[in-house]
Amino acid sequence: MDRKEEGDVNVTTGEQVVIFSHDAKKMLEAHQQLIESQNKVNKSKVAKKHSKSKGKKARAAAKNSKGKKRSKTSKGKKSKVASKTSKSKKSKVAAKASKGKKSKKKGNARKSRKSSKHTKSKNKQHKSKHAEIGNTASLNKEGYESVAAVKDDEAMANFITRTMESLDLVVRGQKGKPGFRGMIPYYSGTKGSRTFGALKTELLRIARLPAGWCTQRGSSAPLSKTGFDKIMDLKDSDELAIFAQRVAEDLLDAKVVDEDTFHKFMQYYNGVKGKKGFEMLQEDMKFAFDTKKGWLAPIHGHLEHHGEDCWDACKGQVGHCDWCGSGNSCCPQKARANIKEACRDVRFARKDALDDDAYLCSTPISPATVPVSEEGYQAIAQLKNHTKMTRFIRRVISKLDMSVQNDHGLDVLTSFYSGEKDTNRTFAQLQQELTGIAHAPDNWIHPRGGSASLDDKGYQIVANLGGSEMYKFIERALEKLGWQITKGGQGWANGLASFYSDNKTRSDWDTLEKELVRTKNAPIGRLAHYKKQEEK
Repeated sequence: MDRKEEGDVNVTTGEQVVIFSHDAKKMLEAHQQLIESQNKVNKSKVAKKHSKSKGKKARAAAKNSKGKKRSKTSKGKKSKVASKTSKSKKSKVAAKASKGKKSKKKGNARKSRKSSKHTKSKNKQHKSKHAEIGNTASLNKEGYESVAAVKDDEAMANFITRTMESLDLVVRGQKGKPGFRGMIPYYSGTKGSRTFGALKTELLRIARLPAGWCTQRGSSAPLSKTGFDKIMDLKDSDELAIFAQRVAEDLLDAKVVDEDTFHKFMQYYNGVKGKKGFEMLQEDMKFAFDTKKGWLAPIHGHLEHHGEDCWDACKGQVGHCDWCGSGNSCCPQKARANIKEACRDVRFARKDALDDDAYLCSTPISPATVPVSEEGYQAIAQLKNHTKMTRFIRRVISKLDMSVQNDHGLDVLTSFYSGEKDTNRTFAQLQQELTGIAHAPDNWIHPRGGSASLDDKGYQIVANLGGSEMYKFIERALEKLGWQITKGGQGWANGLASFYSDNKTRSDWDTLEKELVRTKNAPIGRLAHYKKQEEK
């Protein structure tokens, strides 16, 4: 093979052939490496410069964005500050305006108050003159005419109020105020005028009406359901207490001796603990009196010293003498002029062998103390006193285990037995008539727990009378089933009676009977066999 020299030309490629020596090759390689390293360094410098330029751009962009944000926040702050300042300015302006309005209103209010006070003072001065006439005019024909001449409703209202007080009348609570106001113009002269006699007559007539707008006070109200209801409308505990004391005195011949216990008792009637009715008031008082609870005591004791002259023992004093018994009197047998009140309408002790001039112990003929018999009836009938006979008949009705539901019916019946219309009636006739009325449908006498029929009609009647009468009704219903209440079951029976007589929980006869049957099947010490108890 031919050796080629440096500078020859390659035939196939046409390139000049360069031949390097060994050293030359090394130098060339080193040179190429140097060039490559320089190129790398240059490239890295270019990349750094490029990255720096990118960083500058990013920082510039970030600066721009921060600046924009700052401008936005500054703008927001400025806008908030501006809005706050504008709001504060507006609120200040509004506050000033409202203060101005308020001050104007206050000024106007002061002016109006001053003017109203001025007009009121004028009206008071004007009214006080007229009111004074109504407060000072004498309660007679001349006084009425002087008040009517003024033609002022307020003056006449004062005059009528004073007239009512003199008659022991009072406006019937809130119910009575419209009627009272409506009456005034027809007596004051503004719509008409009448006479003083007509005024008193009309007031007394209205007071007797069940729905009248005025009523008698507790010291004079009729001792009946109507009178009790009217006193309840007054919502005055003191008036009700006075009424109840009269019930004890007139119907039981008893007086209150323990005020604290009495006022606790009245809480079940005046609304503090309950609102029982008139019939229950009588029954509860009678129970307290008969069982000697301690807060009621008899006014008149038993008539003592029959067949003895009381003149010497009573030291020659006619009238009250405790030797004859507590609350009783020593009186002459013959009626005398100007005799003491204590010796009028009295029942004498037996004189036995004493003559007619002897002084005998006596006790008032009271419907509360005379026996419920022919003797007691005749003693009351001889007085020919409608009120006393009414109270005696109430005792008879109570003894027959009945209750009065309508005072008018009782009033009509009394007129035939009081001696005013007929003097030939007897106690037996009275009992028979009362029994017939009680068994007639929808009448003014109703049976009570001890006599009401054991059905729904009887249940509904007894439920209106309260828990004590329902207790009696339940006792009779259990007796019919052959059972009776034990001592341990009395609490259960009282609770049951209260439940079935309360207005909110009362039911019917069928429900009560089913409950009694369930209890009978599982008595748990509440009930005992009635027949076994009787045998014991």
